Amino acid sequence: MISEQSMAEQSERPNIILLSVDCWRGDHIGLQDGSATKTPNIDKFARQATWFSNHYTCGGWTKIAMTALFSSTYSSQFNFAQGKIESERPMLADQLQAAGYKTIGITSNPVCGAAQGFDRGFDEFVDIQPVVETSLVDRIFALRGSGIFLSRRLVRKFLSLVGMHPDPPRPACNAGEVINQGLSRLKESHDKPFFLWLHFMDLHWPYQSAQRPKTSDEKEAVWKDRILWKNNRSCRGQFDPGPERSERWKQLYREELEEMDRHFGNLFDALYEMENWENTHVVLTSDHGEEFFEHGTWAHSWNQMHKEGAHVPLIVHKAKTQQVPNVAKTVSQIDIAPTILDLADVSQPQSMLGQSLTGSLANQNESEQRPVYSEMHGHRNSTIYRLSIIHDGYKYIYDGDRDCCFLFEISKDQDERHDIYNKDDSVSRRFDQLRLKHVSTGFLNILRSKNPVIGEDILYDIDADPKVVERLRALGYLD
Repeated sequence: MISEQSMAEQSERPNIILLSVDCWRGDHIGLQDGSATKTPNIDKFARQATWFSNHYTCGGWTKIAMTALFSSTYSSQFNFAQGKIESERPMLADQLQAAGYKTIGITSNPVCGAAQGFDRGFDEFVDIQPVVETSLVDRIFALRGSGIFLSRRLVRKFLSLVGMHPDPPRPACNAGEVINQGLSRLKESHDKPFFLWLHFMDLHWPYQSAQRPKTSDEKEAVWKDRILWKNNRSCRGQFDPGPERSERWKQLYREELEEMDRHFGNLFDALYEMENWENTHVVLTSDHGEEFFEHGTWAHSWNQMHKEGAHVPLIVHKAKTQQVPNVAKTVSQIDIAPTILDLADVSQPQSMLGQSLTGSLANQNESEQRPVYSEMHGHRNSTIYRLSIIHDGYKYIYDGDRDCCFLFEISKDQDERHDIYNKDDSVSRRFDQLRLKHVSTGFLNILRSKNPVIGEDILYDIDADPKVVERLRALGYLD
C-alpha cells in the first residue's frame, strides 16, 4: 500500500516533456548567428531556457542516436544496437515509470517505434500513422503501390491535363498531428506526474514543404526528386544533385522547419496556459543532423560525422529556475537521460554513462567535460563503422569505409576543412588511443553476448505490415 508520504512526494514531482526532432541541424535555428532559418517560437521558448549551442549526437542516424538518448549508452556497447533494444540497456522511461511517473510516448518514425523496442517503460505508446485526406482523389493517391504508378511521367502528365496534380504521399505525420495527439493526453486528468515524449519527422527526407501551396511544376519537381533519390541509393549518398536542385532542397528543408516552428508555437502556447506549467520541465533536441553535400554526401544515410551531420540543437527548460541563456561547452546526447532523471529527482542507474547537465543551467562557466563520441553504422544494412571524437578543441574522425583518420582543430577550423592528422603526432596518437579504447569495449560486449549479431545480419525487426515497409522505403531506410 502506498503511504501518504509517498503519494505527496509523487504529487510534488515535476512533469517532464521530451521533444525530439528528426534530422534537425544545429545551425538551423534562429538562435544561431547567421542562420537563414526563422524559428521565432522556438527562440521565444529558448529565452526561458538554456540553449546548449555545442551539443552533439551519439549516432549518425535515428536508431543508434535514439538508443543512446534513451539509454545513456553507446550503440556499440551492446551489439551495435542491431535488432530490438537490448535488455541490458537501462531505459529512461523504465526509470521514470518505476519512480511513479505516467509515461506516454508518441512517435511518427517507425525506426524508433514499438517494433524496435522503444515502447519499453511506457504506459501508453503510439506509433502514429500518416493521416489520409478525405477527398476521393487523395485516398486513391494514398493507396499502397500508387507511388510506383504515379512515378511514371506520362501518368502524371495525363492527370495534370484533367486537373489533378498529386503530391507524393507523405510517409510520416507532420508536427501538427503529433502535437494534437500529445495535447489530448495533457488535457487528461493525471493523478501522478507525467513524462511525455513526442518525436517529429517534418525535416526528414523526402523534403516536402507544406508551408505554402505548390504549383504543378513544383509538384512535378518533387516527384522527380524522389525518382532521382531512388535511382542513386546505391552510391552511398555520394551523388551531386547539381546547384539548382541543391538550393531547392535546402529551401524546402528551411520551409519545413519554419512550418514546424509554427506548430511548435501552438504547442508552447498550450503549455504556457497549462495549470501545472510552473512544475513542468521541457527538453527540446534532435536525433542527428543532415548533410547538404558539404563533405560529399546528402542527408544522413552515409553520415560522414562532420559537423553538419553530428551537431544538433539542445534546449532545456527547468521550471521555476533562473537559467543562463547559453552554454557553449561541448556536451553529448548521452547526457540527456541523466539530465531528465536529475530534473525528476530520480536516481541515475550506474549503467548509464552520461552526466546530468542541470549544473550547467545555472553556471555558464562550468569546466569542459569528457570526450564526446559519435558513431555511425547500420543504416541501410551498412556494416561500415565511423567514429568521431571531440575533445580539447579538436575533432577526430575515423572512417571505416576508407580505413583512415582525420583530425581538425575546430577552434580554428569550425567547418572541418583542413585535415591535420599525422599518426606520428602526439595529438593524433592520443585520439587513436581514445578510438581503440572506445571500440574495444563494444566488441568485448559482443563477444560476451548470448546472441551476438555481427557481419551482414543487421535487423530492423519490423513486422510484416506492408504499410510500414512502404513508409520505411519512402523515408530512405530500405531499398
